[in-house]
Amino acid sequence: MPDIKKFKAKGIVPGKATGPALITRERVMFLGFTDPKQGIFHAPQTELRGKSFKGAILIYTSGKASSGGARAINLAVRAGNAPAAVVNLELDPITVAGCALDDIPLVQLEDSSIFDQVKNGDTVTVDADKGEVIASMTCPPKIGPLEMRDSCKITTGGSKSENKKVFGDAGISNSPGG
Repeated sequence: MPDIKKFKAKGIVPGKATGPALITRERVMFLGFTDPKQGIFHAPQTELRGKSFKGAILIYTSGKASSGGARAINLAVRAGNAPAAVVNLELDPITVAGCALDDIPLVQLEDSSIFDQVKNGDTVTVDADKGEVIASMTCPPKIGPLEMRDSCKITTGGSKSENKKVFGDAGISNSPGG
């Protein structure tokens, strides 16, 4: 069963969208960091390098001002590669302009807790009209390397010693809930 988290936000550009989270604490610059025609981040200086933002709920701290950023967002829209919505902690005028001109829902978070609770690939719904971001954290998270959430448990039929041989100290239990 997914773990649902709600985050309060201020709607900046109206609209509602759902998609997989693409999240970073970095400041994002659309011009220079992205290839809008392919819908991917390509700059070597970003942890998002190689990741697609097409249809994603793009969650990041703030944009990096570059007057061409709004144009890069527009190129992604024209190529069918735009993010479904943008979620920021701090607003910058270029991201606001790019989202407003291309009708991409944009919200500003009230606090930074989303960065500790949401992982890439979680299903996120942004409702700028209601001022909320709803994240459905999927269980189990990706396997290999095993990355566990506190709210997720994997249950096996093996004994504790057998599980420890296979999984180490990854939080695997041989009984439900523990």
